[in-house]
Amino acid sequence: MSNMINFNSFSTDLRELVFAVERQIPAAYPIIVSGIMTSMATAMQDLIQVRMPNGVVNPVSLAIGVIGESGDRKTSVLNLLLKPIIAFDTISEQEFNNQLSDYEIDSNIFKIKEKAIQSEIIKSIKQGNENYKLLEDQLKQLQKLTPKIPLLCSGQAAQDTFI
Repeated sequence: MSNMINFNSFSTDLRELVFAVERQIPAAYPIIVSGIMTSMATAMQDLIQVRMPNGVVNPVSLAIGVIGESGDRKTSVLNLLLKPIIAFDTISEQEFNNQLSDYEIDSNIFKIKEKAIQSEIIKSIKQGNENYKLLEDQLKQLQKLTPKIPLLCSGQAAQDTFI
């Protein structure tokens, strides 16, 4: 595979990234550049939405077919570039699972509190007691604190950026 790529149109950062990858994994520049483009598109899927000509909105994506001989280091380059994305996804998934577990605990506690107040309201009404109005206020205040299910978004919420 030829190493002929005109780096003049690359930003300094992108050019340096290509050379940094090549120092770690000696591979042809086209393989490295295609790996960078694939990694960038993968990282941006939650950030950028693309409105297609037919109006359908999809996450940004990029399809690249890399042709090379066995041993050209295609998979090694891609794995190196995707490593931080995969690590971020793993951490985000763990954080989401922790938030989901906390939500389930908070939700169960909330339901117990809600049922207790509802039970007290029923008792007060049956006894002809006017305390139920205070209990209704407590129930309204409690319901304002209803636990919210966590969103399945990693890090910051995905932006509605359309291109």
